Amino acid sequence: MPETANNQVMSEYMQRKKPDVFKQPSHNKNSGTQDREAQLRELLFYMNQKPKNRIMHKKEEETRNGGLSTFVVPEGWGLKQIADHLNISTDELKTRNKSKLQNWNGVEGFFAGEKIVYSTKSGSLEKEEEKKEVAEKPEQIIANAYSSYTNDEITVLEFSKAILPYVESHGSNIAALLITRGSFSADSLAFALAQNSPKDSDLVRFDRNVLEIMADQLDTQATGNKEDNQFQKQRIDKILKLNLTHQAFGLKEIIENEKGEEEKIKQIITYVRKQFEEYPPKVKALKESPNFTPEQKVKIAGKISVQAAKSEFLMGTIYHKGKEWEEKKGKRYLNKGYMVDHYTKQSSYRGTPEYDPWCSKFVTTVMNSVLGISANHATKSENRRGAWGGSQIVNGYENFWNYDEDKGGKLEGQQKVGQSNIWKKINKQVSGKTSKKDKVKLLKEFFNKNIYPQPGDIMIVDPSGNNSFKESAKNGFDSSHTAMIEKVLLTNEDALIYTIEGNSGQKVTGRKYNLTKTTGKFSLGWIVNIARMSIDNYGRSSHISKQVDIKSSQYSEISEEVLLNPLIEMNSILQSIAFKKSYVSSDENNSTTFKLSNSNENASTS
Repeated sequence: MPETANNQVMSEYMQRKKPDVFKQPSHNKNSGTQDREAQLRELLFYMNQKPKNRIMHKKEEETRNGGLSTFVVPEGWGLKQIADHLNISTDELKTRNKSKLQNWNGVEGFFAGEKIVYSTKSGSLEKEEEKKEVAEKPEQIIANAYSSYTNDEITVLEFSKAILPYVESHGSNIAALLITRGSFSADSLAFALAQNSPKDSDLVRFDRNVLEIMADQLDTQATGNKEDNQFQKQRIDKILKLNLTHQAFGLKEIIENEKGEEEKIKQIITYVRKQFEEYPPKVKALKESPNFTPEQKVKIAGKISVQAAKSEFLMGTIYHKGKEWEEKKGKRYLNKGYMVDHYTKQSSYRGTPEYDPWCSKFVTTVMNSVLGISANHATKSENRRGAWGGSQIVNGYENFWNYDEDKGGKLEGQQKVGQSNIWKKINKQVSGKTSKKDKVKLLKEFFNKNIYPQPGDIMIVDPSGNNSFKESAKNGFDSSHTAMIEKVLLTNEDALIYTIEGNSGQKVTGRKYNLTKTTGKFSLGWIVNIARMSIDNYGRSSHISKQVDIKSSQYSEISEEVLLNPLIEMNSILQSIAFKKSYVSSDENNSTTFKLSNSNENASTS
């Protein structure tokens, strides 16, 4: 019976030794990279604060705290019998005890012997929700849970459930708990955390250092249940060997399932875009972080954009089997298709996505999905957001996007037809040089003085080769093409800009611009403008077609690694699939989209 099995596990948990106080850590693993004493001091600080949401479960006869009481579930009692006995509704009973509620093949209930809480005041749950305080800091929650545990108010199982939401974002705090002295207490917590993470995909979410310490603690000789501990240790060891972020692990699981190819790639696309949704809150945390300059923040954000754009390229390439992405009607391409519709419908102009060019929409949709660049455009005539064309981008979408230099932004080049353009001036100067070395030297001086291109910058180009927008009667917008800069390569004799571009050859692809060339395809003469949004534009909205405010992700330490690794790992997996099917030309992880799109790095593009 489930009740008997759980009672045995709970009995083992209750018998495990609990630490009395925070003690000096004895575990030295990775001590060079993390200051454990500082983490312990931080938790001690929070423990000394006035607790707001302490986890407390005492005996029924002792508990009368704001009308809340505890009740020990008798053997064989179902939800209705418990609710009737306590004179409350089954809904309130389940709501107050979500973490303890079990489900046995559709039948809900509690284990026999489980302590549950209920209200002795009618309607108190609704009143409680109305008066609910603003959420505490995670460090405070962890410290309060630890205090409740050391005061024997909750079991180690309940303690582990309380801190489980923070095993990724606040791994250093959890690690500080795990390395307190007392083998039984550390091994008990490690076991409980693993037991409460039944799927391998749950364990992958843990901070890697936490997993390493858990594996060590579960392998100690001074343990209450060596067989159970070894089972959980084996699970953790398997995850550590994989060395994948949980996002990449989840993608790998989808790829390994038995679904048909088309169904599988659609599931992959849905999954990866779901992972993108984690990014705007993290980018908002980056935006608010005091540990980076605005320029550093914008540079990291640019790298995130590039990886997301590369994900879209790889997914679309796999879905369309390396062929064009747009549907055709006769000889006419329709600017629509399975992948294309995602960009046009997210950021269409006046509701006609199927006939809109989508190069700018690709760039702005990608940037919104991971950076949250949207702003409220309610005062404008457009019924969607995201840029319809490059002229909107470089005009700050009519002052809703900004390029403030003191916030890491930059904007260099023509903004409207008829204006002079510094790119035209440098193009003329470079054309007057004969050697590549002289040309590159001139370009480097220009970049240092004006704008030094970097990944994530938006580059507006025009194939007329005149460094200028073309005036267009259609919709009143100046005509151009929009690309995202992926990589800049400057050597003594080369000045190359690699891009990722939508609506280029009826798909997303990579291009290479040779800036030592002043005329012809993909030359310096094509550049109209390079735009870099300031950090103020990020973390605004998680939806591109309406204002959806973003709550900042509560990471104890936001870093470039935390932000980039999941995307890089997912792209590595996607690239491997595409390469095996001969849809891309390389399986090297650092390959540009241009190289993936062309079997020859020096190939001409059209």
